[in-house]
Amino acid sequence: MDECLRYFQGAIERPDSVPAWDAWWGKHAELVRAHFDHRDYLRLKLRKLDAAREILKRMGLLGSTPFADPLHVFTQGELHGRLPPGDESDWIPFTQLPIVSGNLRVSDAGYFDDEGGAPPTFSVSCGRYRVLVKIMTYPPAQGRDRLAAHLAGDRRVSRLRVALAEPATLGQRLDYVGVDHALVAVFDPSVAIPQEAMNKEQHKKFCAELNVDHYGVVHFRNDEEAVMPVVASGFGDGGYPIHELLRDGNRVGVEVVFIGPEVLVAEPGAAADGGRDSGSS
Repeated sequence: MDECLRYFQGAIERPDSVPAWDAWWGKHAELVRAHFDHRDYLRLKLRKLDAAREILKRMGLLGSTPFADPLHVFTQGELHGRLPPGDESDWIPFTQLPIVSGNLRVSDAGYFDDEGGAPPTFSVSCGRYRVLVKIMTYPPAQGRDRLAAHLAGDRRVSRLRVALAEPATLGQRLDYVGVDHALVAVFDPSVAIPQEAMNKEQHKKFCAELNVDHYGVVHFRNDEEAVMPVVASGFGDGGYPIHELLRDGNRVGVEVVFIGPEVLVAEPGAAADGGRDSGSS
């Protein structure tokens, strides 16, 4: 473990003194798996230096060197209040999600099987749901704003939609999804296989399929009926609002907002009726 911790410290505080993360990880992934618990291993695999930074902080090993990434100085509300205008795509369909139990779950992809954490689960009609995303692209920076310069040319998932019927309209806020692995998953909980029940090959495949660019699909079995679509959650960790989708007054799905005015409502629990308060999350 000491070897890993020394690398984490060097990569964060003296990045020019150590190999790049991807090169180091390729040679040391099994060492990390052997010395860190499963949750931390998965965090490191998916979130890389962000996860390493959190582990060092938790262990009291993080120095006082300020982070160069300007995204780290903002809360979600502050960040969204300062975002430069971006170009949002049309809806991009990327898979279908069969719902056979009448329940649709939205959770952090790394904690999909955490029943104790009570991830948001909604009653919906059974059927095959389309899963779609919108992508926000930020233009070249104008002026000297650090955040705009940091985001120049950046592409991030701004919205995730799971819909049985369309067109559908955005309804009230139902809940929030808490994110700790920078990935959000949607799935039918009745077909999910807990990570503890996976054999080594299944878990290796599960982790590989979680390694998405913007969106992708994790398979619990070797078929298209037991799947878990996953998307990168906008600006990473935090709490993101989940709204119901309505058609003719009936719920036909849900939409998770990662980048948009809906993120600027009050903190979870402060405006449960879906009203757009002025507080930041």
